[in-house]
Amino acid sequence: MLIAVGRDRLLLRQEPDGSLVLHADLSPWEEATHPGSVEGLHRAIIENAYSIPHVVGTCAMGPSPEEGAVVDALGRVHGVPGLAVVDASIMPEPPSAFPHIITIMIAEHLSKELAT
Repeated sequence: MLIAVGRDRLLLRQEPDGSLVLHADLSPWEEATHPGSVEGLHRAIIENAYSIPHVVGTCAMGPSPEEGAVVDALGRVHGVPGLAVVDASIMPEPPSAFPHIITIMIAEHLSKELAT
């Protein structure tokens, strides 16, 4: 993380990308990005880093609502005709990376299946 953030901040000062960063607040990183300031960069990362949760799997898929399933294999909500869930909530396990592309694939695939 130290290397990645340090290089990122240095690249933001280079042209042509540096001129594209119009309103970025780089103040927490200014001291930290000077060469030889590993301690400052480490402190800036610790003070400014946060996680971004990707909630998935909140809507169980399965054949039986009696066993806790909310949707069937095509994302159709049990007991609610015409309603389907085709997003990240039907993923059984969190993916190892960002779920955005997987969610788009689920929606594309299931929407085509539901349309037929």
